[in-house]
Amino acid sequence: MADETKRKHARYPKVRKEPWRPLEGAVFVLAVVFALMITWNGVAAVVRSIQADRLAQQAADAESEPYYMTFIRGVWEAAVGTDDEEDESDTEAEDGFEYDTTVDISVYADDTGYAGQLYQLKGEYDQVYTILAHYDEIPERLIRMALNNYETMDYVAQYVTLKDVTQTFDLSEEAESETVPLLLQWDTRWGYETYGSGLVGYTGCGPTCIAMVALYLTGDTDWDPGSVAVWADSAGYYVSGSGTAWTLMSVGCEHFGIVATELTLSESIVAEHIAAGEPIICSVGPGDFTSDGHYIVLTGYEDGVFTLNDPNSLARSSQTWTWEQLSGQIKNLWAYTVQ
Repeated sequence: MADETKRKHARYPKVRKEPWRPLEGAVFVLAVVFALMITWNGVAAVVRSIQADRLAQQAADAESEPYYMTFIRGVWEAAVGTDDEEDESDTEAEDGFEYDTTVDISVYADDTGYAGQLYQLKGEYDQVYTILAHYDEIPERLIRMALNNYETMDYVAQYVTLKDVTQTFDLSEEAESETVPLLLQWDTRWGYETYGSGLVGYTGCGPTCIAMVALYLTGDTDWDPGSVAVWADSAGYYVSGSGTAWTLMSVGCEHFGIVATELTLSESIVAEHIAAGEPIICSVGPGDFTSDGHYIVLTGYEDGVFTLNDPNSLARSSQTWTWEQLSGQIKNLWAYTVQ
């Protein structure tokens, strides 16, 4: 019996108290978590490395395409050109002038006049840097023009550079337009021509309207707003203090191959002449287009609304107008046909 008891205890030894056992379990769990984290980060690093290698290989493949693909691409680009070249030319045509935004114009930061107002616009219009850099060389009338009509920023900014430059240009594309082409009096191609007491850019709405109508009806590209203004001024159609006389619209227009018919202020009559293909020049007073006097061209009429060319605004020229909006501002109007 004693031997049996001894064997039993040998088989099942007495369990001793070991308080560190729970700590070992926690260490084991932490070790497992740490191992998993290392494994996950390692996998992520491998994936990133594979992606980087793949992108690098794609770039290398793009740079070292097969010789026959290079030949084919060259032939195609020589025949039809490339999108990149087209985009570049479009940018040059639209911008045409670069503005140095590194010029220090901080001297005008606290200015309380026109210069200070321009300075506040420097974040929106790069032209401000050039205008303020040549502030003393630009007539105040142009400075006010830029502040009153942001569309003219380019015209004002390029004044110092282009005011004495004789430019050549071709209006044949405008002459072929199916609608009356929009010409702007402050276009840098002719806007610096002297007209009356100022420049075509801010006094030449009348000559610009005549140029639009004559170009549309006759297709004669010899007459642009600047050349019309020079002739009109020499012929006495500019009235000091008032601007372009109505007689340029009714009589002087014949010099450009077009004939005017004065109209009564009636929506149906105006619509009838427009439907017959006769553009209409309107003399307008204070309102949507001017604070004193201005000329615009009515170009179309459909579903009760008019389209028009405002030689002083791209924005207004892109809108449609009802007779109720226009009639109260129109002082006189003339329809035009070929002479």
